[in-house]
This record gives sequence, structure tokens and C-alpha cells, in this order.
Amino acid sequence: MTREELRSLWAPDPNVFSLAPDEALRNSLIESGSFEGLDESNFPESITVGHRFLGHGNRLWVSDLKDYDIALGLRGDIKDNIRYDGYIHYNRYDYGVDGHTFINEPVINAAIESGDYDIQNPLSEAEEHRAAIRESSVQSKSKNEEEYLEAGVALDGPLLELMGNKLRWSAGLQIAKTEVNNSREYFNLRGEPVDAEDVLGGSSPSLMADRRRLSAFGDILVPMGDAVDVSFAVRHDDFDDVGGAFSHRIATLYRVIPNIALRASWSGGARAPGFAALHVEEFVYYPYVCDADTPTPDCSRDQVRVVTDGNPELEPDEAESFGAGVSAGWGPFSADFDWFRIRLEETPATLNTQFVISLERSGRLSEYPGLSVTRSDGRLTEIRNPLTNSGETDMDGFTARFGGDLKTDLANFMLNANWIRITNYGRRVGGETQPGDIPRNRIHVLLRADRNDLTAQWNMHVVTSFRNETDTKTFRRWVGHDIALSWRNAFGFNWFELTGGVLNIGNEGQSRPDSDEEHILYMDSILGRTLFLTAKFEI
Repeated sequence: MTREELRSLWAPDPNVFSLAPDEALRNSLIESGSFEGLDESNFPESITVGHRFLGHGNRLWVSDLKDYDIALGLRGDIKDNIRYDGYIHYNRYDYGVDGHTFINEPVINAAIESGDYDIQNPLSEAEEHRAAIRESSVQSKSKNEEEYLEAGVALDGPLLELMGNKLRWSAGLQIAKTEVNNSREYFNLRGEPVDAEDVLGGSSPSLMADRRRLSAFGDILVPMGDAVDVSFAVRHDDFDDVGGAFSHRIATLYRVIPNIALRASWSGGARAPGFAALHVEEFVYYPYVCDADTPTPDCSRDQVRVVTDGNPELEPDEAESFGAGVSAGWGPFSADFDWFRIRLEETPATLNTQFVISLERSGRLSEYPGLSVTRSDGRLTEIRNPLTNSGETDMDGFTARFGGDLKTDLANFMLNANWIRITNYGRRVGGETQPGDIPRNRIHVLLRADRNDLTAQWNMHVVTSFRNETDTKTFRRWVGHDIALSWRNAFGFNWFELTGGVLNIGNEGQSRPDSDEEHILYMDSILGRTLFLTAKFEI
């Protein structure tokens, strides 16, 4: 059972809109001198304004999570050395969110036009201004419920003898059912309902869906002498909403000498799209974009409303991977090196927002059905970016691991060092290469020492620099250190364990671009220096 409460705070709502300025605003803009050549004779009838509603206050979300998970299983043997493993698994997930400080767009627009809302001073204490804020303030209540039930049985045993070794097999069946019920409602401070379309930045991702799955799987291990093993595995999932998905894997292991082994594998699979991708009515977000043919680091960036919809015609995506590697061991030490290649196709995806703007400015929007860009007085106001089975991802790289266990009179030491290196990464949507990158190197080193009931552990995490999603900034590397101390049988109780320590000892901040310390587009680490203490006991 899990219980969590969380408060999330964001800046006040922004918006870009057109208005006919009253005399006071018109005179203020002329007298400011910010617009060269602007006077009474050439002042436009309407102007486009970018405004953040500071007077309404920060946006606040208060969430409450309850998660219950129960599993019951039964294992045993039946005749002819065949084993069985049956289980039932149930999960209940309830997540509620109360949102505060949203804005009713038609109401605030009317207050701006009437002059009740002071657009030049959103923090004004004038009574008509404060009344406009109260009348336009909106709250939300979201409910997300998911119930999952799965039952399955698997059998395994020997098959026949080949080259002096027994072939082994396993096979099984699974049935599962998932039900999802998500809703979001908006209401004003008097408790009266507000249409989601009238809420600035609002959306109503209401979703009621269910899915049933029937799966069958099997694999066989073929030992070809004492040095070579070959395994074959297949799986078929039948979904009642998106059809079938087939997966397979072929792997081989060759023991060159007792301490060195070579391995290789080829696999393919499919994954069903999620409920939200299939059924959510509308999802709205506000990314920062540069309204230019080619974005540059110094380009002015504004938030734009982007709308995407679920697509009930989505199908399972496809994946294929290849891998090869070597393992070696020398006494207490071991090492692994693996190369991999992953190809994903037909994944649910939307085009990069900055790329959509480039398409619109070059007159190519018609090449992508459903994609549209709306402008008001030349300014971007909305982008509709549909979800389709058009995503592709290529990734090549290798992983290396070195480990060791060393026993001494002082303590038992364990070292585990891991490195993943991405040598090639590319992402395409609709055949078009998307900008951005991912960290090309990740390193994790763990050193642990055990003595009697005490364990001390040190971790180091390293992430190298990379380009952001809009390909305009380079984010610096991130290095963090953690340390923890665990005391088993604490205070002489053999059922009690205490663990405490410090995460991110150096208080390393988020990975940010060196040229703009205030602009965070990607957060690889989310915790500053954090002290923790946990207690664990058995009953």
C-alpha cells in the first residue's frame, strides 16, 4: 500500500490576446516612448498583448495518491518433473488533484475590455480590479482511477535429451483486464461549473476505457553440448481494442573457456498504445517557441497554445533489437561488455512544436493531415498537432560493467561500475528528423562496505552534456554523489533496520545551459541536497 500527498507550484497563467485599448492605455503606450513613431494619428484600433496574470497568484496543484497492490501465488510440482506457477495479481490506483488559480478567459477578457481589470498593473488593489480577479478565478478537481486484474499460469520442465543435455521448455497463459476512469471538472469560486474550453490553458482529458488481454507464451532452451546454449521465445498478446501483438527472441551463449563467454541476441516485439493516446479528447500544453524559420539561441521565445487529441485508430508499435557481448570473470572480479542496436517504428508521436512552425513558415503544413497553425495579427495563437503512428527512433551504443567482491578482515567490499555510451541517436516523426538529443554518456559507480550489522554505501552518478529538444542550447554535464549508512538489528532488535544518509551531497543544481542559467528546458536531477532516514521492521 502506498500513500502520497504532493503540492506543486507554477508561475501565474500567461496569455497572448488582442484588444482595443482604452484611452488610458493608449496614452500610456504613446508616452512610454517604447514604440518609435507611434502617436494618436497612427495608433492601431487593436493591439496584441502578452500578459501574465500576476494578480491571480501562482497556479497550485494539491494531489493525493492511494495505491493498493496484492498478489497471491501457488507453486509446485506435478508428474514427470513438470513444475507449475499460478498467480492472481490485483492493483487499485486512485489519484486525485485539486487545482487552484486558473482563469476564466471570456470573463477576464470582458473585464479587460470594460476597464475593470487593470492590464497595466495586475497587482492593483483597486476594488473593481480585485472583483474582476475574483469573478474570473477558476479551480479544478481531477480524478484518476485505474483497476487492474491479472491471472496466469506457467509450466516448465525437461523435454528430451540432445548431445548429452536435456532440453528445457516453458509455456503459459495470462488473462488481464484494465479499467480506467479519469475526469476533470472546473468551477468558479462560487462552486458553479465552468466549461473547460473557457479556462485559460484548461483541458478536459476525461477518459473512460477498459481493455482485456489474452496472452500465450513459450520458450525452449537448447544446450548444444557443454559450450553452447541456444534459446527461442515467442509471445502473442491479443487486445480487444487494438488487435494482436507478436514478440520473439532468439539468443545464444558460447562459453569460450570457463571464465569467458560470448553472447548474442535478436528480438522483436510490439506494444499496445496507452489509453490516453487512444481516447483522451483533448490535451493542451504551452511550450516556448521561436517564431522564425531557423531558431537561434538569441531568438525571442513565447509560449504558444498546442492542442493534441487522442487517436482511436492507433495500432501497436514495432520494435527490433540486436545485441552482442562478452562476459569474463577472474576470481572475485567480473566484467561485461555489450553492444546494442534498437529500432522503434510506428510509435505514437506528435511533431516537434518548433518544427511545426518551420513547416508553416515554409508552406508545407498541407503535407501533414490534421496539422494546423492559427495566427492573430500575425502572432501565433494555437497549433493543432495530432497524434499518429508516425514516430521512429534509432539508437546504437554499448554498455560496460566492472564489478568485484573482496573480503578482508576489516570489511567485505563490493564495487559495481556501469557505463552506457550512446553512439548514434535519431528520432523522426512523419519521416522528418526531429531536433534535440539525449545524454550520450551515463556513468554509475557504487562502492559498498559491510561489517557485521553495518553497511556503508557510496554512489556517483554522471550525465554528460547534450542538446535540448529545440536544438538551441547545450546543457552542461551533471555529477552527483550519495552516501548512506544502514544498521541492521538496530538497538539489538533482530527485526529492526535503520537507514540514513545524504543524496546529492554537493547540492548540484539542475543541468542548465551555460549561456542561460535561468532557462531550464530539461531536468535530469530533481533533488537538491537531501537528508533522509528510514526505518524498516518485520512482523
